[in-house]
This record gives sequence, structure tokens and C-alpha cells, in this order.
Amino acid sequence: MIATFTLFAVTINTIPLIIERGADYGLAAISLGLVGFGQVAGRFRYPSLEQHSSTRSRTVVLSASGPSACG
Repeated sequence: MIATFTLFAVTINTIPLIIERGADYGLAAISLGLVGFGQVAGRFRYPSLEQHSSTRSRTVVLSASGPSACG
């Protein structure tokens, strides 16, 4: 639950973070769009991951991939 909260906090604050670093609104909007695209793509690929892995390995992979994707 903490990982989900953290990832949503980063997603919600993507635009202010990018603008604060000197980028324009267009680039910030594109980056938020890429986050959304990644979420949709992940939902399409999750059933395949579910069939080929255990609950424990999925938890480890998904918990590690979230921060690495945001960082």
C-alpha cells in the first residue's frame, strides 16, 4: 500500500516537478502522457506475467520496477 501511495504521489506531481526543473508545459504534458501510456501497457501485459510467475516474484518485480521507472 505504501508503494502504491508513493507511485501515485509521483504521478500526480509529475507536471510541477518537470516545470520546476525548467521545462515547458508541453514537455511536462508529454511526460505525464507517457506515464499513462505505461500504465495502460502494463495492464495489457499483466495477465501474461500472472500466468508465468508466482505471487511473490510478481510482487518483487512490480515493487522494484515502479521506482526505477519513475527515477
